[in-house]
Amino acid sequence: MLRRKRNGCGGFRRGVTGFLLGGLGRYALVLISLSLAMAAGFELIVLAGGLEQASQLVFICGLAGFFLLGVGQFSCLFMLSLALTDRALKPLLAGLIVLSGLGIPLADIDFRLAALAFAIAAAAFAAAAIEACLTVLDETPHRYATAF
Repeated sequence: MLRRKRNGCGGFRRGVTGFLLGGLGRYALVLISLSLAMAAGFELIVLAGGLEQASQLVFICGLAGFFLLGVGQFSCLFMLSLALTDRALKPLLAGLIVLSGLGIPLADIDFRLAALAFAIAAAAFAAAAIEACLTVLDETPHRYATAF
């Protein structure tokens, strides 16, 4: 009987994890498609002679940063849907620490490099959010069982 319950929990955990990863995959696919379309449009305008004053570094880093923020936000919203506000806020702290520690020195060198720091901080946020979300998913059977 114990063996059945363990298999049931594992199946439940795999189901919830599959649901999250499937949704995240579809969301990331839409985000990356739109980001690549924007990058292509930007490059075409630059090649046509427009946007002469625009910095490609700032645009591409900003695009990558907002893509990564979207991925991290998806994971944080999933944790918020489980009423785990403290766990959803911790990845934000990781991103802010990286942004402060890297962004200030890089902006002092060249302000355009702050966009690079933004993209790196967004990557730290997304990685921390996905890690926190997967940790929460490992606890899902326990949380579900104790909710009632």
